[in-house]
Amino acid sequence: MLTLKNLESLNFVFVQKDGNKSVFQNNCEFNRDEKIHFGEVYKDRRYIAIENNCGQFYFMGWLKTKKELKKILEQVGIGFRDSNQADA
Repeated sequence: MLTLKNLESLNFVFVQKDGNKSVFQNNCEFNRDEKIHFGEVYKDRRYIAIENNCGQFYFMGWLKTKKELKKILEQVGIGFRDSNQADA
């Protein structure tokens, strides 16, 4: 299952709690301050919402693994560095 550690390994840092969600912001120099809202778990999937710096959402949905998150980040053009390649 997708974990907080997975987000941190992709250079997202915790910025605040928003109700029952944790909000993380990217920490790469070439990004535009995108945020990931790290939400609830249902079965083996976690609800994720990815927001740009204008408050528009690129993606909202349920993801199971870090590998799936990386694929979504690539599809919406959010750069990241994976500090732990083995943790897919």
